[in-house]
Amino acid sequence: MGVSAIMGKLVIKKGEKLHSIADEVTSVDVLLKGKISLMSESGFKIPAGNGTVFGIALLPGDKYGFDYLAEEESTVYSYDYKNKVDLIKVIKANP
Repeated sequence: MGVSAIMGKLVIKKGEKLHSIADEVTSVDVLLKGKISLMSESGFKIPAGNGTVFGIALLPGDKYGFDYLAEEESTVYSYDYKNKVDLIKVIKANP
């Protein structure tokens, strides 16, 4: 299980996971600083940098298909995500 169960500003240490494969989607996370890679079980890797929004393409209750692994110390802001209205709040908070 990842570290984003806490809403608000989070610092994720190198090697920690923000989310793990099959975790339930309960948040939308904005990468403020650092580098997080999406890692598949087969080792496929998608790097993400500052400004990336994680979870926005998923629905609350969906399962993550990747591990979200911090490649370096990273800071994210995690927003509660229970319904589509929460997405509007995230967008307004991050113009």
